[in-house]
Amino acid sequence: MKFARKEDATRVAELFREINSKASKSDIEELIQKRKVVIFQKKKKIAGAFSFALFGAGLLSILYIRKLAVDKKLRGIGLGSAVLKSIKKFSLRQKTLGFFLWSVSQAAGFYRKNRLSNLGRIFWWWK
Repeated sequence: MKFARKEDATRVAELFREINSKASKSDIEELIQKRKVVIFQKKKKIAGAFSFALFGAGLLSILYIRKLAVDKKLRGIGLGSAVLKSIKKFSLRQKTLGFFLWSVSQAAGFYRKNRLSNLGRIFWWWK
């Protein structure tokens, strides 16, 4: 897990398009410049990514996971679950209360399996 670099923008945009995101390469580049995109690699290739925003301040801050994507060819082997564990650790390092996200309907079972709480399509994890 590491912050994305400008040269990662094309691949991150491809991953986000796999989840029906309309984020353009220039949108991704802007988020990367602000250090709001994190990537995951498998065999030196970007296999997953997430973008985030931080709400609140100090001890009352929370991460909003804007986009979360894993390469379609690599789903079902535990990579998505590993990404969620990394997001939990990232949230703790950022000294937030936890994180939340909105889920597409086909991913809801995945988030429940990984023990995120939910109300409809809103999922969260608190420390």
